[in-house]
Amino acid sequence: MSYQEYMQKLIDTTQFSIEAIAHSLDLTIPAVKKILSGNVKNPSMQTIEKLAEMNNEKPIDIVQQILCIIPTEKDGLTKQEINYITTSQRYLCYLYLNGYNVEFNNHFTTLDGSELIFPGIATKKREPNNKILVDAFKSRSFIKSNGTPVKYDSLLDFLYPLFLISSINTFKRVDIVIGDELEDILPLVSLYSSHNLPFKFKLNIIHFDSLAGEIISTYQLS
Repeated sequence: MSYQEYMQKLIDTTQFSIEAIAHSLDLTIPAVKKILSGNVKNPSMQTIEKLAEMNNEKPIDIVQQILCIIPTEKDGLTKQEINYITTSQRYLCYLYLNGYNVEFNNHFTTLDGSELIFPGIATKKREPNNKILVDAFKSRSFIKSNGTPVKYDSLLDFLYPLFLISSINTFKRVDIVIGDELEDILPLVSLYSSHNLPFKFKLNIIHFDSLAGEIISTYQLS
């Protein structure tokens, strides 16, 4: 959903006038009209806070609704798959709330011709070289050049394709986001965190509470 669509839906749902919406969000009437005409891509932090207060939601909920295509079972996904995708989406929304511009579902062609699709990229505002590649154990797609999807049997299998991305060292960090699956990989995390992996970027595993929109813990692997 775009910011324009979100604002129009808010007006339709509340049946507020443009004037009333502007007053509630501490915006000018021309500012609201610009949003409704599609001339404003993203809300300011102040407007996000006002929208959260108005709708009795968290700021991260507002950001997800505006920036993301929220997965549902209508997309042919299981509840578990929806949970995995939502966790990585909301982590990117968390980064947005902390001063990053974000992109979703970024594609990379590897050196062997395979395709990797990551949950997204976050770039620090006014710092174009400060980029984070957001990865996830359960919502990254790896498709071989012959079209065959790849499944990962270990953390090492999961990390290996990173070496095949020619631009990987342009990132300051690679954050691998996990949610409920922490217990499944914690033994591997403990094993690899005791070694300094040979990456130029910082490699982190982020245990993220998707519902609360908060980082629970960070495990640094490089």
